[in-house]
Amino acid sequence: MYRGGLPGTVTIILEGESAGKPDGNVLAIGTTDGDTLTTDTAGEWRELTWDTPFEVTSGTKYAVYAKATGTTFALNLKRDVSSPSYAGGTTVTYSAAWAVQSGSDTLFEIYSEPAVFVGLAGAANTVSIATASLLVATQLSGSSDAVSIATASLLVATQLSGSSDAVSVVTGNLGLPISLAASSTATSSATGQLSVARRAIGFYERTANQITTYFQGIADTNSFVVRFDNDPRDTPADDVWYLASVDFGVANQHELGTTSSFRVVGNFSIRSQDAIGTGMGVLLENSDTITTAFRAKNVSRIIFGIPRINNTGRIGDNFQINITCPFMVDKQPTA
Repeated sequence: MYRGGLPGTVTIILEGESAGKPDGNVLAIGTTDGDTLTTDTAGEWRELTWDTPFEVTSGTKYAVYAKATGTTFALNLKRDVSSPSYAGGTTVTYSAAWAVQSGSDTLFEIYSEPAVFVGLAGAANTVSIATASLLVATQLSGSSDAVSIATASLLVATQLSGSSDAVSVVTGNLGLPISLAASSTATSSATGQLSVARRAIGFYERTANQITTYFQGIADTNSFVVRFDNDPRDTPADDVWYLASVDFGVANQHELGTTSSFRVVGNFSIRSQDAIGTGMGVLLENSDTITTAFRAKNVSRIIFGIPRINNTGRIGDNFQINITCPFMVDKQPTA
């Protein structure tokens, strides 16, 4: 992709397909900051991640297209019109309606995590992985079942059962969406994250994760020290640092065309702190960076308003400035 002007947030949309065109059934979306795209007509590859993972079906066609939020801009997707060889589809464009552009292939790549759909049964069953992602989609059972992982992520989607079951994670992420059942069951986590629950990630948790992930990226770029609510990491005693939290407000019914949804509002609150006697220059300069990054920003369908800054003053041994970033996001009702 490459840009002309400022396209704003670019949204990549995955839909079903009908007659070689998008059918209007949105299956997944991903976003990127179009204002940071290159203006070089050679273009650049831009990697996006779906906001919610989507499982595709072999042999089924899908449509992928891009749109942007800017007003005066050009968003260009590179195409192969000289020797298009992709047999799975062709380019489509939209003016008043979708139109198939024969003899043209839009350039794209798709990546997925490997999945292992197996059932293991026996006297001693072990599944281990070192540096990739593992999905065990059925069941591990036997007199001794073990699943271990070193530096990646593991999802056990059904059940571990047996006389001795163990799940361990060292430096990655482990999610167990249902149950562990056995006479001796152990779960452990050293330096990663461990979650054992009969659930998928819900709306509020996903929204909070998207906001904090976006802010952590801003912090990493600007070398800000950030701590979030209930964060186990230590905070600096005499340097600038930030305490951030996502505060949800009321949810009101909101109509979007013929689809009923609920609009949730809230605030992303950031408390910036520095030692007494060091002045306000750094705090105010950093506050300007943060408010600019959140002002009228669309992050994975979370729409931010205009941030405000409040000079709180001395709090204990620190001087504090608060930044409040209001947001709203629409939630589809569940049946």
